Amino acid sequence: MLHDILRRFFERHRREPLNPSEQQELQDELRQIADAVFDEHERVVPPLNRQIWQIDREIRKILLDQILLYEIDVQRQARGLNVLPALFEVAFGNMRASAKDPASTSEPLQLQRGTFVGDEAIKISGQIDRVDLAGDDTLIAYDYKLSTGSTIFDIRSGRSLQIPIYLEALEKLLLPESRIAGGGYYIIRGANDRRNKGLHRKSDREYTQLGHSVGSLLSDEEWQQVRDEAMARLWEFVDGMRGGTFPVNPAEGKKTCRFCDYRAVCRYERYRIQRKKSTSDAQEQ
Repeated sequence: MLHDILRRFFERHRREPLNPSEQQELQDELRQIADAVFDEHERVVPPLNRQIWQIDREIRKILLDQILLYEIDVQRQARGLNVLPALFEVAFGNMRASAKDPASTSEPLQLQRGTFVGDEAIKISGQIDRVDLAGDDTLIAYDYKLSTGSTIFDIRSGRSLQIPIYLEALEKLLLPESRIAGGGYYIIRGANDRRNKGLHRKSDREYTQLGHSVGSLLSDEEWQQVRDEAMARLWEFVDGMRGGTFPVNPAEGKKTCRFCDYRAVCRYERYRIQRKKSTSDAQEQ
């Protein structure tokens, strides 16, 4: 619901700065959109407890108010470069979504590599929550998250390939003429670290307005290296799937399982895995 509200609001202000002097009008507009989305949801999924649902609605409106204030401030900081929200729910490939940006394409992202028997390719579909464009068309991609985003370590280890795939799609398919300043997560429940995670170029920090000490700011060489490592991980997973390699050993154990849709049918049991690891380590020694 929050994704839908933000999409509808920013579509009305596509590449249009949010004027601080109109803060109250913008807040009223955002809340009206929120009420419309909440009402639509309520008609489809009637609340079990109407009083709790009303409280939930107000809590979500407070989150949206905070995002609006944050957006106004970030736009003010990058005013000289005119960095503004431009694309919303921009899709590539066979994505069946109710809302797609006009810049979307049915063509999938195609990744290729050479093998000893010739070239091969894989096709990937996806949908990017939001892309900001500067006056010179330099871009920043964002994926909305409610409370947290993946770290560079998560990306390098292969646990999160979403942002690297988005960057590949923007670079090779959607906006090939634009320079990419970065891509990352936009945390809805965030505060000062609302946009701190992802992959961002240190050389283009004036576009993102991230603090100098933010860990997601990388030199151009490191930025490309992490992207290359992520694509290599992706091909490792493709090879593993083709070879039927599905080890029941999630990288972060219980933490990973909390967000998995397949827990009910999974064989993973962390205490059994720990015993196996202990036995294996003892045999190696």
